Amino acid sequence: MAKASIEEHLAALQELSATAAGADKEEVAARLRAFLKQPNNLVVARAADLARELDLRALLPELIAAFQSFLDKPAKADPQCWAKNALSKALHHLGHDEAKLFLQGMRLHQYEPTWGGQSDVAGTLRSNCAHALIDCHELTYQTLLLRLLELIADEDKSVRAEALRAIAQAGGDSAGLLLRMRALLPKDEDPSVIGQCYAGLLSLEGTAAIPFVAQFLQNQDAYSGEAAVALGETRTPEAFAALLSCLQSSRPSDKPFRPDAYLEPEFASVLLSSIALTRQPQAIETLLELVATESSYAEPALEALANAHYNADILERLKTSVDKLDSPRIHRYYNKYFAR
Repeated sequence: MAKASIEEHLAALQELSATAAGADKEEVAARLRAFLKQPNNLVVARAADLARELDLRALLPELIAAFQSFLDKPAKADPQCWAKNALSKALHHLGHDEAKLFLQGMRLHQYEPTWGGQSDVAGTLRSNCAHALIDCHELTYQTLLLRLLELIADEDKSVRAEALRAIAQAGGDSAGLLLRMRALLPKDEDPSVIGQCYAGLLSLEGTAAIPFVAQFLQNQDAYSGEAAVALGETRTPEAFAALLSCLQSSRPSDKPFRPDAYLEPEFASVLLSSIALTRQPQAIETLLELVATESSYAEPALEALANAHYNADILERLKTSVDKLDSPRIHRYYNKYFAR
């Protein structure tokens, strides 16, 4: 296909997208069928995106055929997996629930040249297919978890994280046990991946998982930061209590006690931001108090207040509190985060 022809197809798809809202769905589907049969991956990817956005379930046979075709073709037919990524998302969204194609996509690696070697570009495809498997009801619960476990050791950290998120979405006691086990294993993993264990458990088990996740706050390392953020994102009083307890009582055993200054600076910033993230009334009061009392944590508290985008009333309370202080340090921090 000539380059100009590809551009013409993409322009036609753009025009179809702009007019589809008021058009007859059957007519739009009929036009998209021709695009889904094209050999160019960019054309097929855009057509698949439109089928998904317009919820055109009538196109499932063509989407299935296109996905199988690109899975079977060599990498040069679909560089960067544009077509396979779009097709896998469309099939999942439109309710295709047969596992065969998704299992094939979940195991595909596509290496393409990069500076100094090769890079696998199929990570997003594997993640898409892992999430699609959850809705493939022909799989037993045990088989689903076994298939998802295949990705726990994937070379791509984003795929490993998505596999853990998919396990949490699969639900059930076994999923919870798998996430707990991975969280407890020696920390030889990227913190963001383990963070997905914490977030998945909290999503799956609710407040019952808070004590388990809170135990990882104590080391004040990158994994502790992930635990803090996961707790903060639950926006529950129980999570706030766990984060506040860490602020008040935790300190490294190998460091001398310094009142109000025992947290590592980087972890203190994450912890206070996570407290703000809970959106609890007590969280606001805690942060305001750290500023008003000229705490050693005043700077990360101000940063947390700034990033939380609280309403004008709270910001006015903060400004009034800062104005009352005869502290160049606090005024400098305040201006750093709030001066516009």
